[in-house]
Amino acid sequence: MSKKKTHEEFIQDFNAKGNQNILILGKYVNATTKILVKCLLDGYEWRAYPNDLLQGKGCPVCAGQVVVHGINSLATVRPDLLIYFVNPEDATKITVCSKQKLNLKCPDCGMPKVTMTADKLSTRGFSCSNCSDGVSFPNKFSRALLNQLQVDCVEHEYSPDWLKPYSYDNYFEYR
Repeated sequence: MSKKKTHEEFIQDFNAKGNQNILILGKYVNATTKILVKCLLDGYEWRAYPNDLLQGKGCPVCAGQVVVHGINSLATVRPDLLIYFVNPEDATKITVCSKQKLNLKCPDCGMPKVTMTADKLSTRGFSCSNCSDGVSFPNKFSRALLNQLQVDCVEHEYSPDWLKPYSYDNYFEYR
């Protein structure tokens, strides 16, 4: 029959094996009874199994498993993305790594977009299917200028075989 571990023995084992950013607040009872702990990095308190702590498992907030507004929510970490949310309160309930589909809208034209997830929004940015055509402003400006000058036979993004993979922004011949 195995000897039951005392609280002091658990603390000794934890200090030898556990995460140094976790403070044990509760009293160790046994391996299957959760114990109250606190993360020293963000102050989050939770109940964890003693064996998980001894195996090095850490804070669920730091790992992005639990969302706490003010610490790791998308609204806290990336406030610049709030302009795309239909309801900015939704950004307080998810992390930047979330795979949840979001209710978004274009801040310029108001077109809704619900196919994007938080992880894609934070890494790739927002692209509106209505007003974002992928053409840079200088190219739009030169196209408008050539159009106003009534230049005929203009090819945009002209790329002959000998020039591939590169292209001219605007190509026309002077006659």
